[in-house]
Amino acid sequence: MSFWTPAEDPGTRRLRSWVFDVGCALFAFVASFARFSFAQTANPPHLRLAAALVVGALTAGALPLRRVWPGPVFAWTLLVTAVLAEWPIRGMLYPVALAISLYTVAALTHRAEALAAAVLAAAVVIPAAGQAGWRSSWLPAIYEIAATAAVLVAGLYVSTRRAYLAELRDRAQRLEREHDQTSALAAAVERARIAREMHDSVAHHLTVIVALSDGALAAVTRSPGQASEAIRGVSSTAREALAETRRLLGVLRP
Repeated sequence: MSFWTPAEDPGTRRLRSWVFDVGCALFAFVASFARFSFAQTANPPHLRLAAALVVGALTAGALPLRRVWPGPVFAWTLLVTAVLAEWPIRGMLYPVALAISLYTVAALTHRAEALAAAVLAAAVVIPAAGQAGWRSSWLPAIYEIAATAAVLVAGLYVSTRRAYLAELRDRAQRLEREHDQTSALAAAVERARIAREMHDSVAHHLTVIVALSDGALAAVTRSPGQASEAIRGVSSTAREALAETRRLLGVLRP
């Protein structure tokens, strides 16, 4: 799937998927709201409530569409995170909305695109860790890199597992189709064999009946006894032919 193309049709998504993604957005909103309203240092002062609500809404507002348009949602959250990264906050936590959108990109898009998204995410969040000076901020920078790598690995693992399960399903369906085709071919071969056997059996019995009928017709005036014997043979052969035909038709019917 391409980075910018829709991954799902919004009109056919299940309600459970929408509810889950809205829950992710609310979680990211609460995390961003708590971070930017209550976790400020003394300098700068606390954000006002309205400003904190705007920051939370901007950070998490696009997440309900993360599995419909994973690329655009990631680009939006990356842009908002880049703006917030310039805020003079020391020890900023890893943005939850960016983590969720990066995970979605890693799980739904190509691996190269996921790696590029992870590099961009790290490039945006790492500078925020060095606002207090890199000599005292190397540990937060390592944390940002580790968090980005963990999210990327989790998304790639889910993507690989989905691809593996899809391959297993495709293989099972392919084997089932091959089994059905083999069974149909075997049934066709068996029906052709039975049809040939029926043809040979009926043709043989009809040949005998014709021969006996001709013999009976020739002997009916000069040797009535032989004619009667030939007629009984005709009757017996006809019954055998009828029984054989019924048996073969019974095998063909299932």
